Amino acid sequence: MSVFGDNVARLRGERGWSQRELAERLGVTNGAVAAWESKGTLPNYERVEEVARLFGVQMPTLFARCVPTRDDGDFSSREVRVYGRIAAGTPLEMEEGDYGFPCPQHLVKLHPHAFFLEVDGESMNRVLPNGSLALVDPDMREVVSGMVYAVCVNGYDATVKRVRRLENGVELVPDSTDPTFHPMVYDSTVPDTETITIIGRVVWYTVPFDFEL
Repeated sequence: MSVFGDNVARLRGERGWSQRELAERLGVTNGAVAAWESKGTLPNYERVEEVARLFGVQMPTLFARCVPTRDDGDFSSREVRVYGRIAAGTPLEMEEGDYGFPCPQHLVKLHPHAFFLEVDGESMNRVLPNGSLALVDPDMREVVSGMVYAVCVNGYDATVKRVRRLENGVELVPDSTDPTFHPMVYDSTVPDTETITIIGRVVWYTVPFDFEL
């Protein structure tokens, strides 16, 4: 990886963006961003200018090696509220939680209003194991197609899926090793179609202390 690629990956990570999301913001392919970060390729001058503007830094900063200073606060944790359960499978009614769970301080800084939801089910087990705690940022409701979101179905049934925007609705896509889970399309032009509301984007997950491997 080049210094430029290191810096792009670091700045992207600080903002909680995936490679796909950064690519969409820049109007480039996901493969281009991946090549910058892993293969050391460089974009042209105009594209470097766009990257610098997007991250709010000077262009030379993108080519200067970053030597981070340790802030002990960033290595600590803060208790974040666990609000209840959310299905990774058939949508279920969210249940109120009654406890908190430690979350890394640097994530709390990036997502100050985030909360945990308990994952129940196997439809997202490639990225969210059954029984894990998904950190949901309610400030990130604008859908970036293909990213993972907590959503409500008809205002009360909750689930977590990859969300794809369609012309007349959304598609909720599982990410599972179980082939019996299938995408579900909610087309707003079809009468009696259930309403989908975005709760927030899943930005991280952890597992309870008694989680069995």
